[in-house]
Amino acid sequence: MNWNQHALVCLFLAIFGAAVGSFVNVCVYRIPKGLSLFRPRSRCPLCRQPVALRDNVPILGWLLLRGRCRSCRMPISVRYPLVEALVAMILPVLYLLESSCSVTDPLEGGLAAFVVRLFGRFLLATSFFTAVLIGLDRRARVCQPQAEVTGHGDV
Repeated sequence: MNWNQHALVCLFLAIFGAAVGSFVNVCVYRIPKGLSLFRPRSRCPLCRQPVALRDNVPILGWLLLRGRCRSCRMPISVRYPLVEALVAMILPVLYLLESSCSVTDPLEGGLAAFVVRLFGRFLLATSFFTAVLIGLDRRARVCQPQAEVTGHGDV
């Protein structure tokens, strides 16, 4: 394959990776709360309005909305597009490593074996990344100082 073909494959893999990154964000938010990963659709945590499909496009949706909810204008964390961008980079990097750094022909064993190896490694990397983000969120919640209301007028 020439570099143009590799670049096209990397672009396709990055777009797919960004979509997976969006799902990683869903997992990080919902798994610790025991919520379904598939229902209901994504909503603004403040105004509870469902996120429109056009606003749910990985990375671009956040940029077009300037990091705010379309309905209530509440800021949306920059972490969402960052996670999507990081996961979008994982798959093309794995592809380039697998296709260029292999001691043997990367397609030895056939294209199907190459794809299985590539996506197996991608699944492992994104699962680990998701677990790390969930752990960081849990740690951040535990370490945050909490105000205690005592009922005596002091907070």
